[in-house]
Amino acid sequence: MVFLDLYLNWKTEGKYAVRIALLQGLEMSVGYDFTKSLRLNLIAEMNGQTALLQQEGKDKMFSHLYMIAGFRPEIKIGKKISIPLTIGMNLWRPAQITDRTLKSMFQDKEYYFRASAYASAYASAGLKMHL
Repeated sequence: MVFLDLYLNWKTEGKYAVRIALLQGLEMSVGYDFTKSLRLNLIAEMNGQTALLQQEGKDKMFSHLYMIAGFRPEIKIGKKISIPLTIGMNLWRPAQITDRTLKSMFQDKEYYFRASAYASAYASAGLKMHL
């Protein structure tokens, strides 16, 4: 089986910032800098997981996708460190168990969870070296 994939990381900088990334799922954001230390982003993200398993002696595949949309205020601490907080909705979460075949990947089976509130907070730091 051959799996083709597209990687994209496009962004603009300035008072208004746009980012579209296809690196690990789909990430899109539009941001506005209120001050040097506060940016508000409108975000939409889609990602998922797959697990290979055996069920009743047959090879199966569990797949799960999710899509979130919301606001992400980002507090900047210096040039390299920021604290993003995400508040939004988990809009779409289909999940299914199918046979582990190429044909079953394209069958239309819709199992899903309803929309729900979503919030996360995390901190990140980066180190950039210019050689």
